[in-house]
Amino acid sequence: MPIANWCLLIGALLPYAAVAAAKFSSGSAYDNARPRETEAAMTGFRARAMGAHHNSFEALIIFAVAVLSAEQLGYGSARLDRMAMAWVV
Repeated sequence: MPIANWCLLIGALLPYAAVAAAKFSSGSAYDNARPRETEAAMTGFRARAMGAHHNSFEALIIFAVAVLSAEQLGYGSARLDRMAMAWVV
């Protein structure tokens, strides 16, 4: 499996790491029954982590299309792997 595909898998898991930091950090409990109200009340680190969660999902779609298109068109190997690793970092 090419490194770019591993980076795609890592990129798909990153949003969940960010939301875990927002939900389980110190502070009030996260209410899954009313997530929008809970997110609106977040401040500081928790609010930034929730923003990172949303931004990660937005960027993941573009990244996934770019990686899969490059592989489909036959571009790839070392350059694609390096660019994918840079995106994850």
